[in-house]
Amino acid sequence: MSKYEQAKSDMYKLESIIPLDDWLPVMDEFEELMKDPTKKRAGSMYEGAILLWFNENPVTIETKGIYDRWA
Repeated sequence: MSKYEQAKSDMYKLESIIPLDDWLPVMDEFEELMKDPTKKRAGSMYEGAILLWFNENPVTIETKGIYDRWA
């Protein structure tokens, strides 16, 4: 699995557990993604969203693997 695919999969898993409350820090990157729509840029956004998710939510048994992968 590519880094992009892993980040996307992990973010969707986290969102299924508890939706991210504050997407604002990641939203700043959407304009750049629109200018340069690459998997590399999208993957970077997913990684940022994952770290943001863990700033809002605790690490649990269910999310520890994802945390260990990206933190």
